[in-house]
This record gives sequence, structure tokens and C-alpha cells, in this order.
Amino acid sequence: LISTSLAQNKEGGEKELVRV
Repeated sequence: LISTSLAQNKEGGEKELVRV
């Protein structure tokens, strides 16, 4: 989950990171 968040974070931003 964290790995996916990091990958999306690069494309979307820190939205995924904050979501986790």
C-alpha cells in the first residue's frame, strides 16, 4: 500500500500520502 501511494504521489501529488 505504501509503495503504491509513493508511486501515485509522484503522479498525483501528496494526496495519496495524506490519504494513507
